[in-house]
Amino acid sequence: MHAHHHFPHRLRDPARLQSRPCRQGAAVGGAPAEHPTASDERQPARLPRHVHVLAVSNTFRQLCVELEGIPGATLGDQGGLSGVVIAAAAAIGLSPYGAPFARSGPRGTVVAVLCHGGHVVLHALPDQSMCLVDIVAGGTQQIERGVDVIAKRLGATSRRSAGERR
Repeated sequence: MHAHHHFPHRLRDPARLQSRPCRQGAAVGGAPAEHPTASDERQPARLPRHVHVLAVSNTFRQLCVELEGIPGATLGDQGGLSGVVIAAAAAIGLSPYGAPFARSGPRGTVVAVLCHGGHVVLHALPDQSMCLVDIVAGGTQQIERGVDVIAKRLGATSRRSAGERR
């Protein structure tokens, strides 16, 4: 008995190991593309090792400010606060994606408007007569204008950068 008889016929036959375009062409050799890949679907170029991909870029700026001396009734009005964040976004030049998101809870009210290129978020604490304003926008936009609009419309008596000690 020959050694090659111990293996099934399909494993011994060298002709069976040849490529068959009719069956394996697309899987092994790769099928031709129906159309070229669009430039926005291509893989991004590899970044050099010295580029820190998690570093904050100069493309966006963020400003967080605490506004004080605002009447509690004003800070408890979700509809009014929604109008204020829309006005702030417009003053900066941001285009909202839709209506502001507004929710109230035991720790105050949050109103946010998401925009193309940034956002305006207002955290209101009616019982403390204060709010925190967080604005992110492109580096060329005057994000301070948004804080000015909010402070004026809410009647804030003072402001300071978020995180400053009292």
